[in-house]
Amino acid sequence: MDIRKLDETVSVLIRRKQYAQADALLSEARREAVERADPDALDFVVSELAGLCGQMEPPDVARAEEFCLEREAARNTGYNKWQTAMTLYWNVHDCSRTVTKSREAVQKAMEEEDTKTAYSALSLLGLALLELDRTDEAGVTLREIGDMVRQRKRIVVGDETLFLERANTRGLERPTIKSIASILAPVCRDAAFAERLQALALQE
Repeated sequence: MDIRKLDETVSVLIRRKQYAQADALLSEARREAVERADPDALDFVVSELAGLCGQMEPPDVARAEEFCLEREAARNTGYNKWQTAMTLYWNVHDCSRTVTKSREAVQKAMEEEDTKTAYSALSLLGLALLELDRTDEAGVTLREIGDMVRQRKRIVVGDETLFLERANTRGLERPTIKSIASILAPVCRDAAFAERLQALALQE
């Protein structure tokens, strides 16, 4: 299996909205990966299948979730748990299960010392908690993010921005939000996220 060639071919098919053809190619690649007991190839292919199902018109959210769980079974990492949580939030729109899976992702990532994934999962957790009106828990999550920022942990700057904005709109711990944004805005490499963080940092 030539993963690079497969990735390029599938990307072209998705851009052309030829979802059935992309599905057929990936499904065959998945069968090959299972037969060869190749965890790297299987991880890649089921990730592509999960993404494809989310982009279909209409999205096939049930299959997307199935592939996410298959990916976790093949490689039980914090990163894969976070990817499942992303699917539950953005595609399935199930905030309760997003909370559960995000917390699993944070715990697993911290065990693996993968602070980038833990940080991103915390940011997603915060979004789901806000939508469930669990503001006290969202506040705890916000402070955990702040601790990671102040401790200069390895993180993906920008992943927290939407959570900070929504928490700010809800009036949740604005001094904490301002403090986090003030630290992150100057080091954010993405211009759009940097501008949004700067707006939070400069709020009165």
